[in-house]
Amino acid sequence: MRAFLILLCLVMSHSGHAQIILQSGFEAWTEAVPEGFVGSQNTIPLDSISQITDPVHGGTSAMRMGLAQPASLTTTGLPVEAYRIYEVRYWVRGRGRIGTRLFDGREENGGFSPNGTVLQIDTADWQYVLQTVLATTTTSNAEFVFDVEATGDGSSLVIDDLTINTSTLPAPTAASIAEIQETEEFNGYSPLNFAFVRTQGVVTAVAPNSVFIQAGSGPWSGIEVLYAADPDLAAGDSVRVIGTVDEFSGLDDPWAFSRTRIIAVQYLERISSGHVVPGPVEVEMGSLAEEQWESVLVRVPELVCQNAPDPFDFDWPAGNGQGSLFIDDLLHYHYPTIGATYTVTGIALYAGDMVLLPRFEADIELIVGVEEHIAGLISVFPNPASEQVSIHTSGTGALRYQLTDVQGRIVQQDHLDRPVGRLVVDGLSPGAYQLHIEVDGATRVARIIVR
Repeated sequence: MRAFLILLCLVMSHSGHAQIILQSGFEAWTEAVPEGFVGSQNTIPLDSISQITDPVHGGTSAMRMGLAQPASLTTTGLPVEAYRIYEVRYWVRGRGRIGTRLFDGREENGGFSPNGTVLQIDTADWQYVLQTVLATTTTSNAEFVFDVEATGDGSSLVIDDLTINTSTLPAPTAASIAEIQETEEFNGYSPLNFAFVRTQGVVTAVAPNSVFIQAGSGPWSGIEVLYAADPDLAAGDSVRVIGTVDEFSGLDDPWAFSRTRIIAVQYLERISSGHVVPGPVEVEMGSLAEEQWESVLVRVPELVCQNAPDPFDFDWPAGNGQGSLFIDDLLHYHYPTIGATYTVTGIALYAGDMVLLPRFEADIELIVGVEEHIAGLISVFPNPASEQVSIHTSGTGALRYQLTDVQGRIVQQDHLDRPVGRLVVDGLSPGAYQLHIEVDGATRVARIIVR
């Protein structure tokens, strides 16, 4: 209920008045063309357009289009404002495909907006359609485009009662991802929290209910867009997004820091495809929780798998002497080896705990297997143990060690004698622990089981 009320407030705060720029019941025709049609980008043969009087949705006539080949019907020039959303409403019946887009002379895509959702129509009854398009150029000669296509011999579509109007939403504030993300607030709140914005970036990953985009690489360059994307949206697509900035945190158990997202997305369009995905930034575990890495593609070295994946959530804990995080399966599932060391690339998120989202198998690099760790420097006996563990190492002199639990919390730390040192574990809770030993500036890890 709280989330619904927040969304309702955001929508109400952006509401305004719609302005009609074209309304037609297809009653008035001049030289076999309905008034308000056709424009310079029209490709449908004029003899494929006809005025009919039965059936109609309203008034006394409607427009029939015979669909011999894919074509575009366009309006005459109409005024539009840059970065305003326009609603196209009409009633349609018949058999064929129809989609809506806009020609406003923009720099990309030959002056056209990207192809919108194409509807498959196959009904003798009237079907109501509402589609939206986004203008990116202010002009008095924009043409609204209806792309039509046959789905079989004799296909035709009949349209009636068309209205094109501005959305009730205001023009969004232009903001780069960095301007949305960069903050000095202790809890990570964006300076544009609750603002209705437009921004753009290159897709780095697509999740079931969100899209991650970046503008370049480095700190403050990424953001999560809460949006169930079209199936063909992919990494490397350049997209333009219009929505509301929001700070997300746990409701029942509030997080120490929030996560900045764009929600209530009113428009997400693909500008172009095939761009190089920004490369990951190498970030040490100890720095990963900094706000600047939120939703950024990063590469975190020397993470030791601390336990098997959770049987319900399928995430698994990993870490080193600097801290720990969870490797999540939202984008890709990997079953790790407990005690092995990995370098993991993925989207950095904060969800009450630090989370890393690898995108595919190549994002999880095995650096050192668990056998190499133990055989290369240390041996542990007995293991499992209930009272004490003997640690056999090479060389002489004391070595600093830390013993951490599966959450990365330090439960013991001191110095071990060489070549044989002993750890007392009878006061520890049963479970798996990681022994971190510092040798020549490097950390070696062994797994200890307490029972």
